[in-house]
Amino acid sequence: MAVAYLVSGDVARQWSGTFYTLALVSNYPHYMATIYRAYGRGDRAAHHVWTWYGTAMLVLLGLLAHVDLRLLPWVFTAYIMWSPWHYTGQNFGLMMMFLRRGGLDISARERRYLRTAFVASYVMLIATFNEGASADPLVFSLALPAFVARGLGGSAALVFVVAGVSMLVSLSRRAPGSALLAPSVLYLTQALWFVAPATFAWVTDAAAPQTRYSSGILAVMHAMQYLWITQYFARREQGASWAPARYWLAVVAGGTALFLPIPWLASYVGHVDFTASMLIVASVVNLHHFMLDGVVWKLRDPRVANALTAPAAPVASVAQSVPATRGRRVVVAAVIAALVSLAAIDQWRYRLVSRGSSAEALQTAVRLNPFDSAAQMRLLRVLVDNGRQDEARTHLDRMIAARPGDIDALVNAGVLARQTNRPNDAVSYWQRALDQDSDLFHVHLYLAELLDAQGRSADAIPHYRAYLELVIEQKAHVPPDPSVVISVIVKFGQALAGTGQLDQARTEFDLAIRMARQTGLLDLETIARRQRDSTR
Repeated sequence: MAVAYLVSGDVARQWSGTFYTLALVSNYPHYMATIYRAYGRGDRAAHHVWTWYGTAMLVLLGLLAHVDLRLLPWVFTAYIMWSPWHYTGQNFGLMMMFLRRGGLDISARERRYLRTAFVASYVMLIATFNEGASADPLVFSLALPAFVARGLGGSAALVFVVAGVSMLVSLSRRAPGSALLAPSVLYLTQALWFVAPATFAWVTDAAAPQTRYSSGILAVMHAMQYLWITQYFARREQGASWAPARYWLAVVAGGTALFLPIPWLASYVGHVDFTASMLIVASVVNLHHFMLDGVVWKLRDPRVANALTAPAAPVASVAQSVPATRGRRVVVAAVIAALVSLAAIDQWRYRLVSRGSSAEALQTAVRLNPFDSAAQMRLLRVLVDNGRQDEARTHLDRMIAARPGDIDALVNAGVLARQTNRPNDAVSYWQRALDQDSDLFHVHLYLAELLDAQGRSADAIPHYRAYLELVIEQKAHVPPDPSVVISVIVKFGQALAGTGQLDQARTEFDLAIRMARQTGLLDLETIARRQRDSTR
């Protein structure tokens, strides 16, 4: 965890590739393990509200998100914020399981205190996630002030330690150490997964990486923990009919089928952005997993309790194997071969994209899937950085022709046009981007400064105003530095003065002076004061 949390640069990309491969044998299968359980004869009918109607609603949500990508941040945020709660529930459930396996009779009060400790650790991490503005455009944040987030988190940390340790000490008075070893490991696991990262973020002032943390190393560890339990449950239930190879083939192949075919089909058939489709599928599959997992794994269910806490005698089998015909075996083999091939191509593409400095590798990745915006934009940056301006321009033209509404492509086309002395083209591209999304505060600033430089102050004024209004409304995921904002206010005032709007110009200069004085930027205060005096 520590290595995965701290690494950056090329090492981080290598770890990312490792996690992406691990997903094939850990993350993907653990989702299928839930489906294997929830859609068995014993649970499909018992939980039909969730296995049928809840599933249908999530499938519909996934389809709508593919049609309107504006839904993507909402479903992705739900996944990122819910996943730590899911991990918390699993750790707490396992702790209760091991306490019961150790022969301990847990009172309602003791269970309540232990649950409160685990919930508090989740609150601590979520408070850290929501401190300040989000640095990820796909993840919303409550933008809690630091003193609120840390006050809430500190209180939650205290509750976690006091409630958890006091209950473990209380239990130790009537139980041998061997009975408390596994429960103590689960409590320590919760501390390492939730309390330690939040504390680290406070001590170092490093932002908690919501996406990397929730979907990276923690997800791998949770998935392996989950598979350990689900295969045990399946083996206990199926008894003599248990076939490990068949079970693992089902969860590995099924997990791959859950994640990979839809994004590849959506991008090639529907021309949906591949990266966006992958995130939508990941979010919907996770939400489905969280929903089903919350109803099928309950220790108060006698069937679950008998399988996970009873002595070694196997539970009566509820599954009946269906003899496989020759035709069925051929179909299954063909499907598995297709999934293995798709997984190999997907792994190859991911590694090509992760080699961020190689234009040739990125070009190959783009040929494998020309509808992947992340690979397209990375290739563009590499071409520009290597001085291959003509190739970059050709690449952008192809991107825009293929996806006229691609805002990132339009913005970058404008930047490239500005760099290659084509100001009119830059204005056109940026205006087209704003037609798609008028809240692009940085594009308003690009346009304002370019128009101002061309002597078109009257045309620049609306864009300066829009930029400042959006900053005030906190539409920026990462608020700009105060020195940048003050400089823009000064330029706005200069544009107003240049068009004869002297009273409004002095108002802006006065605002810049106050802000510069409050933030200790004396040089900018001097500049703003000089500009204000020149309007008298």
